[in-house]
Amino acid sequence: MSRRSTRRAVTLLATVGTLLTAAFAAAPQADAATLYACVKKEGGSMRLVSEKTKCHRSSERKVSWSTTGPAGTNGANGKNGANGANGSNGANGANGSNLTTQTPLASGQSESGWYAVADGASAIGFVGDGISFSQPLSAPIAEGRVIFNGVGVTTPTCPGVGQAARGFVCIYTSEIDKMTFDIALDFKLNANAADRFGFALYFNATAAEGFADGSWTVTAP
Repeated sequence: MSRRSTRRAVTLLATVGTLLTAAFAAAPQADAATLYACVKKEGGSMRLVSEKTKCHRSSERKVSWSTTGPAGTNGANGKNGANGANGSNGANGANGSNLTTQTPLASGQSESGWYAVADGASAIGFVGDGISFSQPLSAPIAEGRVIFNGVGVTTPTCPGVGQAARGFVCIYTSEIDKMTFDIALDFKLNANAADRFGFALYFNATAAEGFADGSWTVTAP
């Protein structure tokens, strides 16, 4: 090869390298494309052109190359991490109580119900209602601890409907007409007392067509 030809080839390579560097700097790495250029036959200078551009036949020739390089080799697989330790089993919970209708109401727990009595055409005498606890008590309510409260009446022992002090029965009157409260009896006929399973409630009729109704609450002793 002559010295002139060698100098032309070096110039061409340098020019191509410069243009390639500029092209790669202007385009994102991911946007691979084919580049086109017209290279002068004399001197080796080149210019980037579009795919459809026609170079001068007499003084240029058209070249192209891809901006995509060869794919690199796959990297080695990473090592699998060690398995984590198994967590410990939680402790078993305590067995719940086997409750039935005969299971005593727990101390300090309450239950409630309703009562209603009427004397019809009788103008005198007594009318009563039997109260059965849906859940029996573990111990009876002592004498004097079944408290009758008139309409709208509350006390510290019987602070409101659905409430009663521990070891008490509270009777809350919703309405009462032509009769008065007489007594509450347990099975042993103790006054204003209650058995484990309930009590009897009595009213004194003062005129015909009398009635009374309301609610009761007991809190287990």
